Amino acid sequence: MKRKALVLFSGGSDSTLAAALYAEQGYEVHLVTLDRFSYVRVKNYTEHNYKKLVSIYGEKCFVRAVLNIEKWHKLLNYENYFSYAKKYGLAVVALNFSKLSLHWRALVYAIENGIEVIADGAVPYMKLYLDQNQKISLGGFQELYQQFGIRHESPVWDLAEDVEQLLYDRGINKRPQVRGTNDDRQVFYAEQFVFALFAKYYCAKYGEEAYEKKMAELYTDKFQFIKTETLAWKNNNGKYLPELLS
Repeated sequence: MKRKALVLFSGGSDSTLAAALYAEQGYEVHLVTLDRFSYVRVKNYTEHNYKKLVSIYGEKCFVRAVLNIEKWHKLLNYENYFSYAKKYGLAVVALNFSKLSLHWRALVYAIENGIEVIADGAVPYMKLYLDQNQKISLGGFQELYQQFGIRHESPVWDLAEDVEQLLYDRGINKRPQVRGTNDDRQVFYAEQFVFALFAKYYCAKYGEEAYEKKMAELYTDKFQFIKTETLAWKNNNGKYLPELLS
């Protein structure tokens, strides 16, 4: 049976290279793109690099899925909101901008489809973003997925400075530098601009170390919530997931 890998596919250079790396290892690569109301041009922006991947590796290497996560995002953010706000103060606002619900939906998709590894396009220079910070979330993702027999990997982490060149070497890009050009298309969401301002404000006021510490504590609580709800669903006693999956 062919091995399966899931790539959280934004259509950008990092997730495109991640997909290529798994295709080269012989995986059936599930390119999973998540969508909600504030995400912009999800289908159009991801289709661009998807077609490039297919032209190099063939359509049979990939499975495309675009999944709406609006319900997942709301549940994760607003369940026991006031108790979280009391415990974490202003930090709880960051959940509104985080991609934690993307990972939760990906986890359930992976369980449903017998996928052994979930990969993202995390890179070290984006560490202010909660889902790309080793101290805040990357270790937590690994532990969460491992509890369900799934590996979590960030395959371009150590290749961050060479991503564009590696895409060019593979014939996926027609030139070695595409960032900031019309060929650099990926899903973005309106709140990321607000989040950038929030993160800079929080770090300026409390310091980067305090930012990482507080966000890591918040994420740890949410990881436990995801684990509990997913286990309940897996044991056919889920309170929320059947509704979310409908």
